[in-house]
Amino acid sequence: EPLEGDPVQLYEYTFNSNRFRIHQPHEEDDHNIDGPIIKFSYDISPMQVVLREVSKPWLDWLLGMCALLGGVYTCSGLLEGLLQASVRTVKRNVGKLS
Repeated sequence: EPLEGDPVQLYEYTFNSNRFRIHQPHEEDDHNIDGPIIKFSYDISPMQVVLREVSKPWLDWLLGMCALLGGVYTCSGLLEGLLQASVRTVKRNVGKLS
């Protein structure tokens, strides 16, 4: 349900395509099937999707931002440590070569 305004009714529609083999009609049947046919069948489903808009409290937004900043800080610290260890290793190997 929207926060403002009237509720909107939404229904799900699906389309399915199949190939059917045409059977020869019985001898007593007067109808001849000599070309393509179109067959429609409907299955009305009683399922309805209900969507609701709910506003989030400011505390949820603040906690989400803190989690995001903490994750960025942690990942940058790990990346910086990895780069520092790589530079140290390269400097040691270059020192051994000369």
